[in-house]
Amino acid sequence: MKKWISTFAAILIIFFVTACGETMSEEPFIWPESIDGQSPFYGETISIGLVGGGVTRNFSQIAQEYMRLNPGVTIEIVSFGNNFHTDTVSVRERIGLELMAGTAPTLIDNIFMDELNTATLVDYQHTTTAQYFVDWLPLMAADPNFNEDDWFMNVFEALTRDGRMLGFPISYDGSFGSTYIVVNATIPELLEEFGDRQSISFSEMIGIHSRIAPVFDRPMYIDSKFDVLFAVEHSLGNFFDFDSRRVEFATPEFIEFITHARELTSPWRVFGDDTIMPADLGNRELNAFESQNYLFRRTWAIDFGIFPIFEEEMPFTNPALLTNYHGDMFINPFNTMLLNASASDVERALAMDFLRFSLTADFSILSRHNHEGLNSSSILLNRVWMRRSFNDWIEPIWIRHGWNLLYDQDEAFNIIASYALAAGQMPMHDARVPEMVRITLRDTLHQFHDGLITAEQTANDLQNRITLMLMEMD
Repeated sequence: MKKWISTFAAILIIFFVTACGETMSEEPFIWPESIDGQSPFYGETISIGLVGGGVTRNFSQIAQEYMRLNPGVTIEIVSFGNNFHTDTVSVRERIGLELMAGTAPTLIDNIFMDELNTATLVDYQHTTTAQYFVDWLPLMAADPNFNEDDWFMNVFEALTRDGRMLGFPISYDGSFGSTYIVVNATIPELLEEFGDRQSISFSEMIGIHSRIAPVFDRPMYIDSKFDVLFAVEHSLGNFFDFDSRRVEFATPEFIEFITHARELTSPWRVFGDDTIMPADLGNRELNAFESQNYLFRRTWAIDFGIFPIFEEEMPFTNPALLTNYHGDMFINPFNTMLLNASASDVERALAMDFLRFSLTADFSILSRHNHEGLNSSSILLNRVWMRRSFNDWIEPIWIRHGWNLLYDQDEAFNIIASYALAAGQMPMHDARVPEMVRITLRDTLHQFHDGLITAEQTANDLQNRITLMLMEMD
């Protein structure tokens, strides 16, 4: 308990949440107008605070091009570190101090705002913290060049809380690192049961397993990456809701759920390991093993080119989006940008203009960091990432496994991109919960997975600990 309080306090102290003040009320934003044909941003300067990870590592190059196209504008890059080994605590402390002093950058990449690089909504949307940041929605609505057809608007909707969106999403991943489920095509009964559905949840997969598995003379498991943790995370809304402070772990339903999930977990499963190798579907040995032991596989859209472009039949086919029990695709933001509330209206508009440029202009192809499994809120940049991942992984890996290309590469890429587009248009749900809640779930369910505590002890422990956490947060 002491460890949890100190960790949570560290997060909030970073932003000096003892400061006075109320969250700023947002009004319709008035976009600055050109004067005598001159850009409204002429003579303006904004700064961008970055740690050299994720897509924003390319912002220095993009800023140079933006300034070339917009004379009189200055974009300053402020470095908080150079790689993923940066001391994240020091970064948060520095940002917190600068926010209080009024010297923080105009734009701040939140990728390193917490221990696990997954800053949650509560980290910067707490009422005493949110006063330091600006809602992006009025800026998006006012920007004359923001075209909704260029974006996956479902991403913005999923990350909006209480009518405000404080983190502008640049990149996100789906369903805890993988977006799609593919079906074991060697089982005719499974293909018939699965039908032509376009999406599926873990709860539905459990139901299908209960009907299909008994016909086999050997144990058949749901998925090599399925365990009680992923089952709970994807069904968390049944038992926990952060906004309403609903906590219902100490119930017969939860006890039955985790007991059943553990029974369905493969004995080869390493608890909580979400390792997913790109182009796994091109590995014959892995396919042969999994087709004998699992009904489904979790994977990425980038793998789907394997279905139309290789001559051999694939053991896993019929990709469907992985969703929660409501039919929403879970997403986790990877890079989001926070806008400093101390920025003037013109600086805010300039920040919006630069972000839009960086994600939708042709020059955005500079974002060449390899993002297997990630998507962008920008449709254009998403295709850039998909193309790069396709070029880097598909041919060399699959040919190394002995597959023969049959289709034109552009045709195969377009098939893959169509799956990514379908994912971006799905109903979405922000998968994040306060980080300490997620850590508590992982630690407690790990003990249950290993047989160290009973299902009843697990349920009571989660009920008591998470209820106390929410009380402390309030």
